[in-house]
This record gives sequence, structure tokens and C-alpha cells, in this order.
Amino acid sequence: MLERVLMAAVIIVAATASAAGQTSIGEQNRQREAARIIQEIRELDRQFREDRARTQRDRIADLDKLLSELRDALRMPCSSERVVDARNQAEAAVFVAKVYLKLDSDLEAVFAAAGRWMDVADVLRLKGCADDARRMYEEVFRRYPEMTYGGLRDRARLALDAMR
Repeated sequence: MLERVLMAAVIIVAATASAAGQTSIGEQNRQREAARIIQEIRELDRQFREDRARTQRDRIADLDKLLSELRDALRMPCSSERVVDARNQAEAAVFVAKVYLKLDSDLEAVFAAAGRWMDVADVLRLKGCADDARRMYEEVFRRYPEMTYGGLRDRARLALDAMR
């Protein structure tokens, strides 16, 4: 991919340099090739964004299913595989969403992942896993210090206060 981007840049520079005068057939071909490569890069970028959004939606759906199972379970030890899996999936969703945010300001993905993080913490608290829940709530303050996430911090603060 990087090679194509570099090749496109070289072709564009060559095409631009000759645009002031008459263009030869070779230069016209280079311009057409540059336009084709730019279009290909745009299409790859679009596909990448769609795949990324689909992956994040799938990750959130899997986490929702796991949360439902945790809520329905009458007794579940805090160290059970399902509880650990829920924490790990929430961690992955939050991490990936933060990466996406840096790529293209996808706040919706961040809020969806952070909301599931809080949901996991809530379920853990209700299931008696207070230490795990407390760590997750406290992590919100470290992960989301920006003003945009004030609501998340308020939710975490309320939950921590309720645990005291």
C-alpha cells in the first residue's frame, strides 16, 4: 500500500510539473495512472473504515451477549472464566475505540465501548465482585480525563459512592 502511495506521489509531481505546457501522450498516461491510483487508495480507505466499524459493532455485540449471560447467572465467582472474559472484552473494546478515535475522531465508538466498560463494572458490583468493580470504576478517571467524558466520570463517581 505504501509503495502505491509513493508511486502516486511521484506520478502526481511529474504530472503537475508538466501541466503548465503541453502534455505528451506519456505524461497523459501518467496522469491517468495517478488518478487511478488515487481512486484505488480512496476505495481501500473506505473499505478499511467499513471493516473497522463492522469489527467494533461485532465486538460490542459479543460483549452485550456476555453481559446478558452474567446478569442472568444467579451465582458466578468473581474469578470465573466468564467474568474474566467480560473484563477482557471490555478492555479490548475500549482500547480499540481509543485507537479509532485517534484515526478519525470516532467518538461514538468510544462512548459505546466505555458504556460497556461501565456495564461490566456494574454487573461485577451487583454480583459481589466489589474489588474488580471498584478497579474498573477508578480506571474511568485515568482513561477519560477529557471534558467530553464528564458523564462517564460522574457515573463512575456515583457507583463508587454507592459502594462506600
